[in-house]
Amino acid sequence: MSNKTIGEILKDARIRQGLSLEDVEAKTDIPSHHLLALELDQFDLIPDEKTLNYIQRYGETVDLHPIALKQQYREQIQHQESETDHFAEPAVLKDALNAEEAVPKEIEEIAESDSQIAEPVISNTDKEPELSTGTETKTSFANRSRRYDYDDESYDEPSRWPIIILSLVAILILLFVGYTVWHQLQGNRQTSQASQYWSVSSSTEQETTSVSTDSQATLSVEGSGRALTAYLSNASDPVEIVVSLSGAESGWFYVSNSDMSEDGVTLNSATPSYTVSLPASTATATITLSVVQGVTITVDGQALDTSALTGSDLSYITLNIQ
Repeated sequence: MSNKTIGEILKDARIRQGLSLEDVEAKTDIPSHHLLALELDQFDLIPDEKTLNYIQRYGETVDLHPIALKQQYREQIQHQESETDHFAEPAVLKDALNAEEAVPKEIEEIAESDSQIAEPVISNTDKEPELSTGTETKTSFANRSRRYDYDDESYDEPSRWPIIILSLVAILILLFVGYTVWHQLQGNRQTSQASQYWSVSSSTEQETTSVSTDSQATLSVEGSGRALTAYLSNASDPVEIVVSLSGAESGWFYVSNSDMSEDGVTLNSATPSYTVSLPASTATATITLSVVQGVTITVDGQALDTSALTGSDLSYITLNIQ
């Protein structure tokens, strides 16, 4: 088998002939996103019954032998499956060894729990009550009499806190009244100036609000399933599209008529977000997504609602810039 994959062979042949993905799509009637999936060896994004047919039509277009391509595709798939089985066997053996090691530990824990025997607890209620003597009775009466004497002494001195609190409240009231009178006198002098300032500032705010409302970009979305159509009004120049991971581990996307390469961009933990710019003359662009759940899209600062996309395969968003 060749050191190059099917995708690399097809892509090299296309580049040698100076063809773009759109040119191959026009000659083979194969969607461009499926052509890109072939070049990236992402065969799981293409229906199984169409993969071999797509490889044959693509190979004939770029002057490659279709039978040899199909044979190499089968060998590549078999090689990938054998590698998957090889890596899965050590994991099964590791789980079996961990299960065998866990059995002796469980037996030791059961033996330790059986060896522990609770000791009987002797309640204090079983002891015989002790009789109080006459001396203890006399002592308790003496202590009570001392407590009453201390209470009588505490009432002899009245507390001064109420008088202090009332004095502070009176001072605060006087200060508040004086400040209110002074503030009212100052306010009467500035009434005319304040009314003029208010009228000028109100007119300025209305003009600013109307200008900002007219210049703010708006984004609306319609459609469902695997395809959406978005309409962007009052767009800035250039229009920026930001695609970010918000829960998904990885995901691939491609934006047509943009400054990104034809291979698209794969988002992962190292590259969780990517920004794409559309030229000023762009009127429409197509966003192709391999993953919808856990991915957020922002167009010209406006969040694009992708909740209506329900397809498990590739999803498409057509952006119309007005």
